Amino acid sequence: MKALLFLAFAAFLVWFWQHSLAIRELAIRRCRRVCEEMNLQFLDQTVALASLMPYFNNGMPGCRRRYNFEFSIGGNDRYRGCIVLSGKTVNQLRLQHPDGDILIDGHQQRQLH
Repeated sequence: MKALLFLAFAAFLVWFWQHSLAIRELAIRRCRRVCEEMNLQFLDQTVALASLMPYFNNGMPGCRRRYNFEFSIGGNDRYRGCIVLSGKTVNQLRLQHPDGDILIDGHQQRQLH
């Protein structure tokens, strides 16, 4: 019985790891696309996991992930951004632009001051 529980737990960990890598790739693609659309440079071509929190959506458990990334306006500067995903859904993408934060909620974009 212990061996079966161990195998089930190991299988869950492998699945969770692979699922997390797929979500990370989704975050990278979305950040890269937003930066390209805004004529910004997506630096280092990667995102870094900042937080991982459980949540429930209609009674179903899931993970809310927040990734940080950096972008540049002119190539010799660095600014921070973050993207928040619930499962495979992008909840929010925020760019800490020097002219004011830019918040992208779904398909809407607005400048925050």
